[in-house]
Amino acid sequence: MIIRYVKKIIKDGEGKTPTEIAPGTKVHELVEELAKYLPEEIHKKYVEK
Repeated sequence: MIIRYVKKIIKDGEGKTPTEIAPGTKVHELVEELAKYLPEEIHKKYVEK
């Protein structure tokens, strides 16, 4: 899933600012939080177990 890819980018860029990690936003955290309110079958598409 894309969230896994984003987490890897951020982990690899540890100690750098978001502008140095391009793309280094934390939108995936918002997606994970909002996905909690989705039905389970849709939730699985957005969040890793």
